[in-house]
Order: sequence, then C-alpha cells, then structure tokens
Amino acid sequence: MKEFHIGTQIYFGESALDRLTAIGYDRVIILADPFVVTSGLVEHVTKRLDAAHIRYPLFTDIVPDPPGDKAIAGVAAVHKGHYP
Repeated sequence: MKEFHIGTQIYFGESALDRLTAIGYDRVIILADPFVVTSGLVEHVTKRLDAAHIRYPLFTDIVPDPPGDKAIAGVAAVHKGHYP
C-alpha cells in the first residue's frame, strides 16, 4: 500500500482572499509576475494584507519554468527578509 499526504490547506471560491486577514503571520512574501502587478490584480491581495497589518515584500522576477538563477534569486529574497 502507498500513501501520500499534503498538509497544505487550499482556499478557493468566492471570498477566499478574505482568508488572508486571518492567516496568523505578521509577514509574508508575495511572488507575482510583472503582469499581475501592472494590471493591479496584486492589489486584491495587498489590500487584505494591509488591513490585517501583515508586512510583505513583493518579488516580481517571476517567469514560467524559471531557470535556476531566477529560483535562486527568489529564495534569496525570502532569506533577506526585506520587509517594509
């Protein structure tokens, strides 16, 4: 017998983003491609984080199927913890 478990909870559907105000963290990192930022879509997330006083840097150097150097840059951004 084989088994596979994932402890991650996924929230989706109407009002799912409202869950961000109750995540229990005081800082997070937002990973988003440049279009999500320039189109204003990221504001759906940031306005909820702001309301919950959760600090976040915005990492936008995201591309599909990222090469190793992009992945390393993302990890470095998390480790640096540059939070406003």
